[in-house]
Amino acid sequence: MKKISKEQRKIIYISGAIIVFLILLLLLVYIPQKNRLQVIKSKLAMAENEIAEINSFSKGKSLPEALRFLNLHLRTIPFKLPEHEEVVVKCLSEEARKLKLEVHDISFSEKTMLLDKIPGYEIEELQITIKLTGGYKALGEYLYNLRNNFPVLIRLRQVNIQGGGEGQFILNISLQISAYLSNPK
Repeated sequence: MKKISKEQRKIIYISGAIIVFLILLLLLVYIPQKNRLQVIKSKLAMAENEIAEINSFSKGKSLPEALRFLNLHLRTIPFKLPEHEEVVVKCLSEEARKLKLEVHDISFSEKTMLLDKIPGYEIEELQITIKLTGGYKALGEYLYNLRNNFPVLIRLRQVNIQGGGEGQFILNISLQISAYLSNPK
């Protein structure tokens, strides 16, 4: 077996030092910066979603018109925040009854306190699942009314529609809704 010369030992030590340096660089610089970049990307995506939501409120209007519309909309929001979930259930049921949709089940999950604050109020989000049956036209009107002129502030999270098969005009509908409730401080 050959003995390692002095120059070869130097090369091995330098190579080892370079490898250790690269591993430390990877662990101490690259991975934390990669994680930080992911956080920044998620914040950017959230900001873009908020901008898109604001743009959807403005509906192609000029900036002053959009601001007037948003201010008017913001002034009406406290009136759309009931204190009790019974109000939400009553409104959902009455709207379905008006359109001749049959309500089969309304279920809730736990209320969660929102981190975003409105001065003078604590806002809670209530997840509601509602199961309905009815026709195409009634369903379309129901969804339109929930989205555009419903007396309670809600957000449609998911809509599942199943048909009864060929020639059947009755749909089975499952909606997941977030309703917002207020508790004055």
